[in-house]
Amino acid sequence: MPASAVIPQLLAKAGELETGLELTWHAPPTPPADPLAPADFRSWPVWNADAWTSLRKNAPNWFYASLVFPPVLHGLRLTNEKAYIYIHGYCPFTLWVDGVEAFAETHAWHATGPIADPVVTLIEPGREYRLALCLEPTEIPFRFNPIGVAVRPLPCVEQAVDVQALAAELRIAEGFARTRRERDTVRRAAAAVDLSALAADDWPAFADSATRAEKLLAPFAGRTRAMTVHLIGHTHIDLDWQWTWKDTVLCARRDIRAAVELLEDFPELRFSLSQVPVYQVARELDPALFDRVRRLIAEGRWENVASTWVEGDLNMADG
Repeated sequence: MPASAVIPQLLAKAGELETGLELTWHAPPTPPADPLAPADFRSWPVWNADAWTSLRKNAPNWFYASLVFPPVLHGLRLTNEKAYIYIHGYCPFTLWVDGVEAFAETHAWHATGPIADPVVTLIEPGREYRLALCLEPTEIPFRFNPIGVAVRPLPCVEQAVDVQALAAELRIAEGFARTRRERDTVRRAAAAVDLSALAADDWPAFADSATRAEKLLAPFAGRTRAMTVHLIGHTHIDLDWQWTWKDTVLCARRDIRAAVELLEDFPELRFSLSQVPVYQVARELDPALFDRVRRLIAEGRWENVASTWVEGDLNMADG
């Protein structure tokens, strides 16, 4: 079987693993007297993201969801494992889990979003987790859902990474294969992947087949290791786009903080950042964060590439 037939199946399964658990949001017919201790909200109407016109501007809009983790998902045991709750929203919102505030966003984003680290919770299969979400849009969004909440168990995320890694290995080997013999080696490695085990979520059997496939691909190892691949860490921030200056300021601080925390967690990482005003934002808005950037620059791990005031559109620059 050719790798071109196996890789899409691997990526499709990885996408399935990353989908996570679906949440069904319910909207109260009238604002609840005690928003954090509502009645049985499951009898309330289900919120349809297409019904964005029903949102009330500059007012609290309450939504509720119930989350119950199964003991096993996609063949992976979840008991005492972690789950990631990813949040992406454009309007001010607050999310509570079991009555405890998990995340709050006060800014009305025009184009990007908070992109916060996921909220982490411990999985207790069978227990009901109650989620409350309050949206307070400053404007009514046009034809899109202003908030997204996704729940992804960590075992599923990690298994998706392993599946994607095998797909990448096959794709790289395809690119290196030049002779008929090498192309045949890639085909045999692809045929070694147990697609039946993959479809059945039989991960031990799939792992065994992945090991066999990787052993067949071993002859390519010397050639791939002889290559040097440069990965340059960088964040592109539009100082002037379809958003406000406040968006620019908050986006700059958000991205700088994320990069600093990553570099502090992983000493082997390096990062580069351009645009003088971005550094000015950090220095004025968050001096402590700016000091951390200066320390990383002194260590040679953060490269200041702000040779121009902003990243210009070099296709349009005319003086």
